[in-house]
Amino acid sequence: MHSSTLFKTETINDCFTGFSTDSPLWIFIADREFSKEEQDSIDFTLKTFFASWQAHGAALKATSTLFKQQVLLVGIDNSIAQATGCSKDKLFGLIKELEEQLGVNLTNRLRVATLSDQKIHTYMFSDLKEKILNASIADHTLILDGSIAKVGQLNRFIMPIHSSWISNVL
Repeated sequence: MHSSTLFKTETINDCFTGFSTDSPLWIFIADREFSKEEQDSIDFTLKTFFASWQAHGAALKATSTLFKQQVLLVGIDNSIAQATGCSKDKLFGLIKELEEQLGVNLTNRLRVATLSDQKIHTYMFSDLKEKILNASIADHTLILDGSIAKVGQLNRFIMPIHSSWISNVL
């Protein structure tokens, strides 16, 4: 069971409709936008992977979306079957392959993304912190929370910096 939609909707939650709120979610922030050809390649690769993705013989219901051509979200519906350590390892192995194939970094957890003028901007955490402290980035700028780990937390995926996790470390 699978589906994959590469950002065909403005509402990310639509991609995970029907998924239990405790379903796992992984967010991969790329260091650049993907071209149309790269988006098609990612979509094909994920659809192919999802079609045979299993955990101890049970098919996983998974979906993905690409937000603003740069932030990949992948979720598994826990109400169907739960991911195991091995099935998660297979996903991360695929993500590493995509990184190599596309010459992009998706797994650097120190990369933080903001959204302004409908465009994603990425920064290393230390650089973003410095820009906020010296006011070159306003605290009302929207930030994408890449630490979200459950579908039920998507309501806090995009929020102003002053209301986000980063305000606790400034």
